[in-house]
Amino acid sequence: MFQWLTNLLCACTTNTSKNTVDINEFDEDPLGWSRDLLEHRLGEFSMAAVKANDVMEDHSQFDVGKKALFVGIYDGQNGAEASNFLITNLFENLMRIIQENILRQVVDEMEELFMTDVEEGNQQQPELALVGSSCLFCIVWRGRLYIANVGDSRAVIGSLDPFDRLNVRQLVEDHNARNRHIKKELKKLHPKDPTIVTYNFDAWRVGGISEVSRCIGNAYLKRALFTLTSSFAISRTCNIFKSLK
Repeated sequence: MFQWLTNLLCACTTNTSKNTVDINEFDEDPLGWSRDLLEHRLGEFSMAAVKANDVMEDHSQFDVGKKALFVGIYDGQNGAEASNFLITNLFENLMRIIQENILRQVVDEMEELFMTDVEEGNQQQPELALVGSSCLFCIVWRGRLYIANVGDSRAVIGSLDPFDRLNVRQLVEDHNARNRHIKKELKKLHPKDPTIVTYNFDAWRVGGISEVSRCIGNAYLKRALFTLTSSFAISRTCNIFKSLK
């Protein structure tokens, strides 16, 4: 396991095994932050995060209630507007329809609402058409874990075995062009486009542009109104393709 991942997981536990890091030392890192243990109806909860850089396009949030625990991870791309939108709107909309237990509906609503913002602001901020964000959120509701994911952020679950060894299991699939299942899905959706998945800029990309195959936003890849023009500060050829949501 990567050492940074071990440190991150250990920062969320009070266990005194040899893998545990000093939480004060972790918090002193300018790119790291954590929250102390909070009471939850199923036990205790804590959170730690490591930023990729000082200028952040990514956001995370959590909410601990008497009956539920919510965690959201939003990996911004080409700007922070989409991830800011999600941290402001997703949880509120989720709570509105949680009784129906329809997580996909929340994701669809976030997509439509953000796209509406992009269209309405197109004259003043045309660059919003380039902005997107992965969206991963988890909620523990009535003793069961529910996860919704678009993009390539990862949810993992860690546990200590009887010998205090940390075991980690990935809970969601990566929605990016590296994933062989995604490649197969894209080629099936676009049988007449031999360039739908290409290796470009040291990575597998959808249409030679985006590493992720699903996300909130990225209107320039989903709607003909926002086909790339010279006004966008990006020098890649774009073919409009179907959105995978």
